[in-house]
Amino acid sequence: MATHEAGHAVYEWVSPCFLNVLRVTIRPNCRGNLGESQFLQKSELSLLSELVDSIASRLAGIVAEKMFGYEPSTGAHGDLDSATRIAKTMVLECGMGQRVGNRVIDDDEHVSDRLRDDVDRDIRQILKLGRWLAKRTLRAYQGEIGAVVELLMEHKTIYEVALEEVLGPKA
Repeated sequence: MATHEAGHAVYEWVSPCFLNVLRVTIRPNCRGNLGESQFLQKSELSLLSELVDSIASRLAGIVAEKMFGYEPSTGAHGDLDSATRIAKTMVLECGMGQRVGNRVIDDDEHVSDRLRDDVDRDIRQILKLGRWLAKRTLRAYQGEIGAVVELLMEHKTIYEVALEEVLGPKA
């Protein structure tokens, strides 16, 4: 779990779409989360690159676990759900799908099987791009992820000051 949360924290620290990371913890909370990275994100994400970056941050915990050789777990459900919802909105409401193109698809609209398949492919492609971005970014910071994991194992909760000591000034 520490590796998962460290992946989120490091990604959010180096991404320009996140203003700062307030707190990272591996203590369970009342919402059922086993850990949590609290951050401030830019208030308006409207560009394709910003939305993909937001997806990458949600997938960064899973990517970090895989990088360090951990088996996938059900703990990432919330991250996967959130990333998928963003990608779905991008395709259905913002016209950002390559196959679907520049159109809005209403929930009430009757769609062909082909269009439904195109929507699904576009969503998967966006998620794949987010995963690739998270992987590319976190590979460059593997040592720092390890250092954040050590801090989390020792303190259970860390704040912005501790992250800055490990990662340097916020991007």
